[in-house]
Amino acid sequence: MIISPSNSNVFSPVRVADDEIERVDVFQLLGVYINRPLKWDEHVRSICNKAASRIHFLKQLKRSSVGPYDLFHLL
Repeated sequence: MIISPSNSNVFSPVRVADDEIERVDVFQLLGVYINRPLKWDEHVRSICNKAASRIHFLKQLKRSSVGPYDLFHLL
């Protein structure tokens, strides 16, 4: 990913030791998703999906009559 103040999308390929580096639009660094226009969309989407997954997991456990103490420690 090339982060530049320029709005131009025309950049020459980046090479290291005769190997061209793959260009991506989004990558994850230390748990934070970074995209080319430096917006938070992808990171927020990731956090919302993770939260929805955990809430679904808690609902399934509660329906299975798992006690509140156990629910607290499973997260």
